[in-house]
Amino acid sequence: MAEQTPSTEDDATVSRIQAIASEVATRDSQIDDEKRNLSSCESKLEGLRRIESEIDHNNWHATGHTFSGVNVGTLADAFLRDMMTDASVIGQLNDAHRDPPRPRPTPSSGDFGGGFGGSSSSSSSGGFGGFDDSSTTSSFGGSSSHTTTGGFGGD
Repeated sequence: MAEQTPSTEDDATVSRIQAIASEVATRDSQIDDEKRNLSSCESKLEGLRRIESEIDHNNWHATGHTFSGVNVGTLADAFLRDMMTDASVIGQLNDAHRDPPRPRPTPSSGDFGGGFGGSSSSSSSGGFGGFDDSSTTSSFGGSSSHTTTGGFGGD
């Protein structure tokens, strides 16, 4: 209709409306792209939370825990680049995890359940093999003036 009028003012208005319509289409496309990016970021965040939850659940962040044969940074990078799923990262961490070495018990710590041949005057529960024989009155070998429940001795 603007072309049919002798005034150029209508042509300028039509041109402006077309430019605005084009800008709206461009912005709508950008909004759709940003929605997809946001959804992807939310999905990654949930995956990272699942990985973090697994690490916390297994106490892998505690001192002495190691992961043999994997580079945790490389796994995280692969996950963030959509080259791995969170389940794959968790599986590889689980396969590569090594518990910290257990501390060696010392005879003075009482971890031997009454000892293996020494004298003692303390009460002990525990022992060798977890037997529960309350009639046992000495540990494996040696003399004792305490009652051992769960010792390695027998009737």
